[in-house]
Amino acid sequence: ACARRSRLAARARRAAFGTGAATAVHTLLIGLAVLGSAHLAAVAVAEGRLAPELAPLLGLVPLAAAEAVALLPPAAQQWRSLRAAHDRIAPLLTGDDDEPVADRTGGEIELVDADVSWPGGEPVLTGVELAIPAGSHVAVVGPSGAGKSTLVALLLGFLPPARGLARVPERVAWCPQDPQLVTTTIRENLRLAAPRAGDAELAEALDVAGLPGWDLDTPVGSGGTELSGGEAQRLALARALLADADLVLLDEPTAHLDAETADPLLDRLRARLRDRTVVHVTHRLGETAGADLVLRVDGGTVTSTTATADVS
Repeated sequence: ACARRSRLAARARRAAFGTGAATAVHTLLIGLAVLGSAHLAAVAVAEGRLAPELAPLLGLVPLAAAEAVALLPPAAQQWRSLRAAHDRIAPLLTGDDDEPVADRTGGEIELVDADVSWPGGEPVLTGVELAIPAGSHVAVVGPSGAGKSTLVALLLGFLPPARGLARVPERVAWCPQDPQLVTTTIRENLRLAAPRAGDAELAEALDVAGLPGWDLDTPVGSGGTELSGGEAQRLALARALLADADLVLLDEPTAHLDAETADPLLDRLRARLRDRTVVHVTHRLGETAGADLVLRVDGGTVTSTTATADVS
């Protein structure tokens, strides 16, 4: 652990040094460009080739260009990591990847003696045995840091099993705990999941998510800053409802809501998603009542009980 922290600290220092050096070079070059332009303007005025009132404009040209080139140093700094990320993703897009991946199914989920770990790390979950029929509603509970996010990453296809078998649906919709909203209108955020959806369909999804009557042309602000935490979460939830998916993953969809708002929302979700497989991660044990199966993630293991059993 100490060696790992030392490596991370060394990487952070190198990154900080590179950022500082790039900023210094950028500032120096802009300064030299301003001086050079001012010199050329002075010479041109002295020789009668430039009107004096236009001379300051030449000095401002490099400053105007500074904003356009300001992002080049950080882009160069991230070039190697971006290339490495591209090399990992490209085979997935072309279908030429030789890495093991989870088998794809309709709506059913099957894990057989599966170990799950993040790249370069020890297994977070070991020996996972699950058989979830299509159309089941599953609640996932457990303490923070126990591995719920790792299980979700496996179901999303982000992580292949390090050992064992994992058969998961091909078409998955995900409502993350931290909504990822685009700086545009509510309509366009929803259409990320359903590009051909009409306004009536979008409005219906908003209604199910607890946002009735919203103007679809309303901008959400940079990353959703014009919305409250609960509104942003429900907008992401409406987007997940619109996706054509066999499995819907809901990560704490009621985290920002009080019980009076959360309970009717869950009832509407059960009705809307009754024909789909739903995996609902929650810290509220009361939200497990309507589930067909409850999964408890703790200590690197996943145990299953019925919704009526004691999951405390």
